[in-house]
Amino acid sequence: MRGDEWVARYCTLRVVIESAPDSSVQIADRRPALRVLLLSAICYLLSASAFAAYSSKDLFLPIFGRAAGGDGRRYDTAFTLTNPSSNAADVKLSFLAAGQPNPTPHATMLHLAANETRHFDSVGADLLGAPAAFGAMRIEANVPLLAHARLFSTLPGDPLARSVASSFNAIPAQFAAGTGDSAIVQGLEQSPDFRYKVYVVETTGQPLTFALALLDAHGRVIATRHEYVSGYEQRSWDIGAPGAMLLRVSGMNGNGRVIVAGAQIATGSQDGTAYEMSFATAPRWRLPAGEVAAYVVAGAALIIAIIFGRRSS
Repeated sequence: MRGDEWVARYCTLRVVIESAPDSSVQIADRRPALRVLLLSAICYLLSASAFAAYSSKDLFLPIFGRAAGGDGRRYDTAFTLTNPSSNAADVKLSFLAAGQPNPTPHATMLHLAANETRHFDSVGADLLGAPAAFGAMRIEANVPLLAHARLFSTLPGDPLARSVASSFNAIPAQFAAGTGDSAIVQGLEQSPDFRYKVYVVETTGQPLTFALALLDAHGRVIATRHEYVSGYEQRSWDIGAPGAMLLRVSGMNGNGRVIVAGAQIATGSQDGTAYEMSFATAPRWRLPAGEVAAYVVAGAALIIAIIFGRRSS
């Protein structure tokens, strides 16, 4: 039985109240109460580990940067890093410029204290290596981090209060898709009101050929195109077809791996909705060493309590 199933089945408990045989006063049997307390501790350990977040020592944001559009609209990125660990983080930020391999990308080093959050209202040459550029961002650290990017745009003279945006969570490198893997991205729509853009970044430094398949509402393939990325390259395409609802990305050939995201963009306002790729999380039976140790300690405590409870009865 998996840990989360154990919680659901056994973590709703009652304290049994018994009546003394020679009195109308109710007394609580201490042994069941002790077991309830110990089981509550175990349940806490089990349930706490069931929560998941996209924290990792190696993260990718598939779209990142700043530039000016032909109509004067300013495109920019607000960037947030959080260190949820009780240990300090040494962070390396590597900007992967679009449309080219990036074997030696521009890198920036940061230090985050324990539980510190760092926010960048706008990204610049310190992170991009140039006054204006678009691509992807890789975040590496000695402890797991969380990262988020808000891609926004404003018209000339407009304040941030009138900005339109799409928000992307950083995705751990372990979820990237390679040869033989597939991932689904939602939000695909082609109409006079919306266009769809897909962003791809390679995560290993190796090339990959992959297929982009447009699927209808019943999962049938409408159209397919094949694309190629070099090592640590970011690319993007406007993509769509009448009736298409989903995008399926399938690794075809090569040792590379890709992280994919999409954005449904309103053609008038340029406001966007971000969509992350699907990915398979690690099965619950692959437990970290710390979690296994917690189970062992809690189980030993329960066994000791039961043994001593029997001796005192």
